[in-house]
Amino acid sequence: MLCLLLVALAPNVSLDLHRADVRQVVQKLASHGVTNVVIDDAVQGTVTLAVRNVSWREALDAVLAAKGLDSRRVGDILWVASAEQIAADRARALEQRKTIVVLPK
Repeated sequence: MLCLLLVALAPNVSLDLHRADVRQVVQKLASHGVTNVVIDDAVQGTVTLAVRNVSWREALDAVLAAKGLDSRRVGDILWVASAEQIAADRARALEQRKTIVVLPK
């Protein structure tokens, strides 16, 4: 509960980065948002961004979209991977929930 409160109170960010390592940018934004993050090994490359007074999550979402990435919250951890991998994981999780069979008493 405290973590959610801290995220809500986190000040907005302003960043002006040119060809910054996308992994480092994601880590920095997650740190600013007081959230744990796991970044898939396939996430790589650089990103250029100039944002002023936006929420850390809005800046993160923009970076992820620009690089064809997505995120999924798993418990207290934000998992960042390719949009395809996140979509496949969500579909797999949904399929697993569908296949749970309730046995009669």
